[in-house]
Amino acid sequence: MTVDVWDAAEDKTFRVEAKAAVLATPHFVTARLLKDAALAAGSSYAPWAVANITLDSLPGGTGAGLSWDNVVFDSPLLGYVVATHQITQMRPTNTVLTYYWPLSHLQPEEARREALARPLQAWQGIFLQELLAVHPELEGHVRRVDVWVWGHAMIRPVPGFIWGAQRRVGLVQKAPIFTAHSDMSGVSIFEEAYTHGVRAAENAMAYLSHPFETVL
Repeated sequence: MTVDVWDAAEDKTFRVEAKAAVLATPHFVTARLLKDAALAAGSSYAPWAVANITLDSLPGGTGAGLSWDNVVFDSPLLGYVVATHQITQMRPTNTVLTYYWPLSHLQPEEARREALARPLQAWQGIFLQELLAVHPELEGHVRRVDVWVWGHAMIRPVPGFIWGAQRRVGLVQKAPIFTAHSDMSGVSIFEEAYTHGVRAAENAMAYLSHPFETVL
């Protein structure tokens, strides 16, 4: 099997002759790479918008102290995580808040069209309005707002999919290419991605008669 690999750090491609490979991509990508439309049948993906808001001051306010993950009550947005929570300063003077908005107010296709039609300034206004509603003390402390729209951010567990026949099609492994992704469970959860990744690696080692001790 011949695999063409792109090295992002070096911005170049190279070719590998492999006896087996693990393909860890979403179903809608895997279906195109393997030219097997059945792999993506029934899969539905939720669009998301994500904003990185750079501040020269930490959020304040009353009540509980700032957490890594902060959820806003009664809001269509999911709140924000403090992206600088692992820096070594005891109390940094600036930070980046990563805000998440699942565009679940519309069906995915319509939400994607709406998202693509919305200009950057409108996106920035939505996130800033949300932020300042809960943190008015940050007025004047926003340095930039970077927004990214993910049209197929994660698989949606629509009714009948998780225990249905269509999902089971995506579980079938066809050597020498072994697939792995949280899409195979129908829910976008790290633990599911980890489990499918380990299983794919173990299947590949078994296929190659390479000794290993399972961790599953």
